[in-house]
Amino acid sequence: RLVGSEMCIRDSYELSRREEGLPGMFHIPTDVTDPDACQRAIDEVVSQAGRIDVMINNAGFGISGAIEFTQTEDARRQFDVNFFGMVNMNRAVLPIMRRQRSGKILNISSVAAMIPIPFQAYYSAAKAAINSYTLALAAEIRPYGIQVGAIQPGDIKTGFTAARRKSLEGDDVYGGRIGRS
Repeated sequence: RLVGSEMCIRDSYELSRREEGLPGMFHIPTDVTDPDACQRAIDEVVSQAGRIDVMINNAGFGISGAIEFTQTEDARRQFDVNFFGMVNMNRAVLPIMRRQRSGKILNISSVAAMIPIPFQAYYSAAKAAINSYTLALAAEIRPYGIQVGAIQPGDIKTGFTAARRKSLEGDDVYGGRIGRS
């Protein structure tokens, strides 16, 4: 049984803020920035499926703009979804997997964690935080038969980049480099 997003595997559950899910999946509307909503979603999966074998954390969005012009609340929202959303989901699923003495957790990071992207500093920093968190979590939960890893894809042809919240504030100061990024 799989909890994740945008995958099509038998007995899989997809959690997202959307009201409608993807075809072929059990959909549970969930805002990963709400720890209680994450717990309710995991409880629902366990009540339906009896267990959770794999958790894929891939909720996220991108923002871009110059560091000095990015509003702190925008940077916080980036971390709330991309990093703390993963933390909330893992916190909810770990007791289940520990009792099962098995499970796999995959946290979606990015190549931007290792090679920070100019004008996407907060996205890169959130993904770097995922990498450090994943390494620490892997060491903590290894004795319980739970495996955890981070996947660090590069640019993939999806709607992600087009949906990025791009701020051009300060583009004149940066010689047009923000707009070209």
